[in-house]
Amino acid sequence: MKNILLISYTFPPYPGIGGRRWAKFAKYLAREGYTVHVICAKNQFDKVSFYSQDVKHERIKLYAFNSYFPNILQNIKPTSLSEKIRYKFWMKLLPLFVKGFVYDKAIFDERKILSRAKTIIKAYNIKNIITTGAPFRVNYYALTLKNEFKGVNLITDFRDPWTWGNQYSKINNERRQFEQYMMDQVIERSDIVTVPVDPMLNFLKDNYPKQLDKMYLLPHAFDEDEIVVKKEYYKDKFRCAFFGTMYSGIEDYFEILSSIIAGNDGKITLDIFPDIIRYEDIVKKNGITEWVKYKSSLSGKNLFKTLSQYDYVVFIYPFFVKDYISTKFYEVIKSRIPIIYIGEHGVASDYITSNKLGIHFSRQSLNNDFQKFIDGEVHLNYNFNYNVDHYSFLEVNNQLTTFFK
Repeated sequence: MKNILLISYTFPPYPGIGGRRWAKFAKYLAREGYTVHVICAKNQFDKVSFYSQDVKHERIKLYAFNSYFPNILQNIKPTSLSEKIRYKFWMKLLPLFVKGFVYDKAIFDERKILSRAKTIIKAYNIKNIITTGAPFRVNYYALTLKNEFKGVNLITDFRDPWTWGNQYSKINNERRQFEQYMMDQVIERSDIVTVPVDPMLNFLKDNYPKQLDKMYLLPHAFDEDEIVVKKEYYKDKFRCAFFGTMYSGIEDYFEILSSIIAGNDGKITLDIFPDIIRYEDIVKKNGITEWVKYKSSLSGKNLFKTLSQYDYVVFIYPFFVKDYISTKFYEVIKSRIPIIYIGEHGVASDYITSNKLGIHFSRQSLNNDFQKFIDGEVHLNYNFNYNVDHYSFLEVNNQLTTFFK
């Protein structure tokens, strides 16, 4: 029997987009006959992951632990007086005895994670261990397993930037140095290091030239089971949809877009299917609640069946992710839905425009040229033949298995 150990703090039914990547890999590994033993945090929330169905398989075994990280700090906005008091208490207390990044949800869970891992490794003679972050401290904890069990193959996956990430830039030097130390150890002592996008790979190669032979791109991927291909197109309609993360830092773009929508009296509409609702105040201020509507989040096939009824999918990205091509790019491209990309020029905008998969507007051109697009003065010649099949989970999963011993 082919047994794999996966350590991922966030994993279905624990909610959030962070669990998607390895839930999908586990799904396809199970289909290929692997048994995936997953150590993850127990879901302590009312919500459940959109990807829970993906991991309901007899060969995906969950070993969930009760995390010691304070619930009040886990994606909860304190509203009541008691919640605000608890929030302030932990924010004062944590920095006093936690090194590094205090928001790493795994900071108190090393013993629980390692205890479960050692039991599983011994029981199933595990040779391949995969750890994924963020939170990143689980990647560091796994080095203990590398020391104790000789011959194991440790695959470390960074889903997001670590010390060079946006959040980590805000901590003081002492805390950043501790995170840097952990990251250095993880990269030097892992057998394989994977990342989902080229900019992350380039950063690691530039900063760890002695470790080049262990670094690989394991790209974001789409799940073929979810895709619904758009069939009807109308050049003169602008029924737009936005789904997923509404980043902070896109206020200016959203303000300009809202004013344009307001000036077109219903010619352009925008339905938003967000993970977290933001910018409602901008919509209300511009008086466009009739044309910009917030809807419940959707997942899987339901999402793409719904998106196929729109004329465009809108991506709005802040500056710090202008060079990142996420899963949703490949999902939307495979669904054959034209993209309106709003953000500054970078790898992502180049990818969309050079392959004729959509149209790009920077902050400046959004002001100057978006109206021309609506009025038909600027045209999009969509490339229906562009192939992204090599970014399916089926294909990318085959790449993952080449890393196994």
